[in-house]
Amino acid sequence: MNNDFTRNIGQLIKYQRKKQKIKQDDLAIGVCTSSYLSRIENGLVIADEAN
Repeated sequence: MNNDFTRNIGQLIKYQRKKQKIKQDDLAIGVCTSSYLSRIENGLVIADEAN
């Protein structure tokens, strides 16, 4: 997967999360850590089922 796609997915998640006024901590519950979600939103990592 290329970096542009990864960055765009993260930006989309962040945009929708903010639009719905959801905090990272709340969105991450039961899915991943808020720090991992932050890295996804900032295009630093690719979301992975194992994490």
